Amino acid sequence: MVMSVLIIIIMCTWFYMYKDFKRINIFSMYVVGIFLSFILLTLVYKIKQHSDIDIQAQILTIGYIFLTTVILILLIKFFIPKHYTNLMLFDFIIQRASCVSVPIVIILSAFSFGTVLYFFKTYGFIFRLPELSDLNAVNTYGIVISSFVIPIFYLLLIIILSSKHRTRLPYYLYTVIFGLILVYFLFYSRRELLLALLLIVFILMYKKKKNIFSVYKIPIMLVFLLFVFIANNIYENIRLDIAESIMAGTSFELNKNILELAFDSEASEANVQDRMAIFDFTSLLMNQLINKNISPTYGAILNQNILNTIPSILYTNKKVLSSDEMIAQFMHIRSTDYPTNILASFLVDFGIFAVVLYPLFMILYIVFILFLLKINKNKNLLYLIIVTYSIYTLFNIEGSITGMIINIRNIILLSILYKSLSNIYLIIKIKRKQK
Repeated sequence: MVMSVLIIIIMCTWFYMYKDFKRINIFSMYVVGIFLSFILLTLVYKIKQHSDIDIQAQILTIGYIFLTTVILILLIKFFIPKHYTNLMLFDFIIQRASCVSVPIVIILSAFSFGTVLYFFKTYGFIFRLPELSDLNAVNTYGIVISSFVIPIFYLLLIIILSSKHRTRLPYYLYTVIFGLILVYFLFYSRRELLLALLLIVFILMYKKKKNIFSVYKIPIMLVFLLFVFIANNIYENIRLDIAESIMAGTSFELNKNILELAFDSEASEANVQDRMAIFDFTSLLMNQLINKNISPTYGAILNQNILNTIPSILYTNKKVLSSDEMIAQFMHIRSTDYPTNILASFLVDFGIFAVVLYPLFMILYIVFILFLLKINKNKNLLYLIIVTYSIYTLFNIEGSITGMIINIRNIILLSILYKSLSNIYLIIKIKRKQK
C-alpha cells in the first residue's frame, strides 16, 4: 500500500513540475528536494528492503509531507504578490547571472579554490572525510566549506551556465572552473553533487525553452539518473580508501579501473542499508507519537536550534545540542547520525500542529528571502549570493533549523561586507575624480 501511495505522489509531483516549469523558481528546488529525499529515495529503499515500521505511521508520514508541501505551495501562490515571486524565477536569475563580469568570476574562484587549497596545505585533505582522526580539523573544514565555499561554487555554476561570453578566454576559463567544481562535488558529497547536476539540467533546458518534465524528455532524465548512479558508486567505492591513504601518509591508488568502480554498486547498497532512510526515521517518530510513547516537546527543539546560533561571546555557558541529540534524548535511544530534518523536528516539537506550524515557519523564511531579493535586485552579485544560499538551504531537506538560521546570518554578513566594499570603492572613485 505504501509503495502505491508513493507512486501516486510521484505522478502528482511530476505533473505539478511539468505544468509549472515555465515558472520554475527557487522554491521549486524545495519541491524537488522533498520529492527526491522523501518520495523517490523511499521508493528505492522499499524495493531494496522491507520496513518494520507500522503501515499506519508510514501513511500518516506521507500525508504529513504531502499536506505541508501543498500548504506551502498555496501560501506562496495566493498570499505572496506576483512582483515578489517573480524575483525567484529562474528567468530573472539567469538574466542577472549573465551580467556578471569575468573579473568577478576570477575573484570568486580564487577565494573558493584558495580556501580548499589552504585546508589541503594545513591539514592534508581536500574533501569531507568523516573517517579522519582529526575531528576538529574536519569540523572546521565542514563549517567553512558549507557556509561559504559550497554556495560560491553554486553561484559560479549559475554564472557560467548563464554566461553570454563567446570569446575564447572566458570560454576556456569557465570550462576549467566548471570542470573543477564538478570534480570537487563528486568527492565531497552526493547531495551537493546532485544539486549541482540538477542546476545544470534545469538551467540549460530552461534557456532552451524545453520542459525537462515532458514525456519526450524522459530519456534525458534517465541519462541524468544513470550519471548520478555512476557518480555515487565511484564516491562510495573510493572514499574510505582516500581516507585511509591520508591517515597512513601514503599515496592513493585506485584498486580497480574507473569503469569497474562506476558499476560496482555493493558499497552504495551497503551505505543505504547502514543508515536509516529519512522517510523511515520520520515515520518512526510518527509511530512513537501516535502510540503516545513520546509527547510533543512544544518548541524545545526549535528553541535549542535558535540558541545554537547565538555566538558564544553573547551567550555565556553556551551548550550546543544538535537535533539528532535532542530527538535521541526524547526517544530514549542512542545518539548517532540520524537523518534528522526540519519536518521531523517540528513533528516532535508540535505533534499534529506541525502540519500548520511547519509551513508557516517555512513561509516566514521565504518571505524574508524575498524581502532581501527585493531590496537587492539591482545589485547583481548580492542578489545572486542570496539566491544561491536560498537554493542550497531549501534543497537540503536533511538540514536543521540551526543551519537555516546560520545561512540567513551568513547572507546578512555578506550583504554588509558587500555594501561596505561598494562604499569604499565609491569613495576612492570620487577622490580620484577630485584630484
